[in-house]
Amino acid sequence: MRESGIVGGLHYLSVWIMRLGMINILWFLSNLPIMIISFILLFAEDMGVVLVLCLLLFILAPIMLFPSTAALFSSVREWLVMKEDQPPLFSGFIRFYKENYKKSFAAGCIMSLLWMIWLVDYYYFSQKNVILFMVFLMMGIMLFVVTINFFSVNAHYNMTVLGTLKNALILTVGRPILTIIIVLSSLLIGYTSLVKVPPLIPFFSMSLIAFISFSSFYSYYLKVKQALK
Repeated sequence: MRESGIVGGLHYLSVWIMRLGMINILWFLSNLPIMIISFILLFAEDMGVVLVLCLLLFILAPIMLFPSTAALFSSVREWLVMKEDQPPLFSGFIRFYKENYKKSFAAGCIMSLLWMIWLVDYYYFSQKNVILFMVFLMMGIMLFVVTINFFSVNAHYNMTVLGTLKNALILTVGRPILTIIIVLSSLLIGYTSLVKVPPLIPFFSMSLIAFISFSSFYSYYLKVKQALK
């Protein structure tokens, strides 16, 4: 029997904090080489070293980052949608990791290529004038939201890679409120984690982004489902 009142609320909150913390640790450990390279990149000054490190990140992203993040979003989806009979955190994360690996790897290759093209264009063209800077900055923000929406759509629907990417793009362009929520929450969590409280990175950073992003996506999904009845 569930407890009610303040005690029940505190218990519910503690359970969610534990879930978000544990699943973020699993995600962080799954991307440890990427985290180490990213940390070195922050202090790299030689342009040759920077280029090599960025290339390594683009290579590792489809192999590690996309499968682990897909497993993270699927785990969050399981908690929100499947209220009962939830698998243990570790075994659930591993199961989602294996089930989504091929699809997330393929999507990671496509998205990493797009991110690489954007980064090169941003570096060379944004220095020309303020207008180009703003254009490529907005393109980068939209690409980020498409990437996040890909994980939400992938966690909730069984589609092909191209179908999932297509729906993520439609969702990004067609639902500006959802896009704004993802951008603002990610900026706040990213700023807090990187600047104010760096220890949050291995414990809560990505799991909070996944929770807020998928919760917003799922809320939109329920509204559409209700409207179609």
